[in-house]
Amino acid sequence: MAAPKKPNPNQDESLESLKAWWYENGKYFVASALVGLFAVGGWKVWDYNQQMSTREASGIYAGLLVEVEDENRDESERLFAELRDDYAGTTYPALGALSMAKLEVADGNLREAAEHLRWAIEQTDQEGLRSLMRVRLMRVLLEAGEAQTAAGLMEEHDFPRGVEALAADANGDVMYSLQQRRAAVAAYREALSLLPDDYGLIKMKLQMLGISPGDDDESAPVRAPSAQVPETGAPDIVR
Repeated sequence: MAAPKKPNPNQDESLESLKAWWYENGKYFVASALVGLFAVGGWKVWDYNQQMSTREASGIYAGLLVEVEDENRDESERLFAELRDDYAGTTYPALGALSMAKLEVADGNLREAAEHLRWAIEQTDQEGLRSLMRVRLMRVLLEAGEAQTAAGLMEEHDFPRGVEALAADANGDVMYSLQQRRAAVAAYREALSLLPDDYGLIKMKLQMLGISPGDDDESAPVRAPSAQVPETGAPDIVR
């Protein structure tokens, strides 16, 4: 018969030390673990709620596009207010404001359209979208007779690749309105150089200024434009 094992004092001491440590620190360990679990679970809940919120906002925005296209002002304003008030954490309020600006332009309310665009620019943190909105704002201001304010937008902001051609084209229209012919020609040429394809509309604008798109002589006399110049000073072709 095997002799019974003698107790190991060192092992007993280690076990007691572990028990003492757990007694002193176990509750904190469990609490930390629970906090970690709740944090992971909370993140998943937050992410799920964000996805659901984005889907709901997307549906409302789709409805807003339809109402704007039909020029249904009451329903458009209701849907935009819902986006603005209930879905501020998404991109859709800014996109909704862009659509509302389109509705205001259709109704001839250019100052209201400009206010919607300014609000949308402040709401989005996507630089490409913000730049596109600035180009649209430049055109609205130009149409409203505020060409100098539109010129200030071009001076104060940089426009990223993909938007710079549109900005240069709009700037050409602004310079034309301000009767700064050389600046207009330079802007139109810049726009042409940035566009991947042959863009006939800008070439027509240059021809209206008496400049051939391939002509380097910017001092050539201006021929009478073939399009009537409206009160804004911008050629009809850009409207």
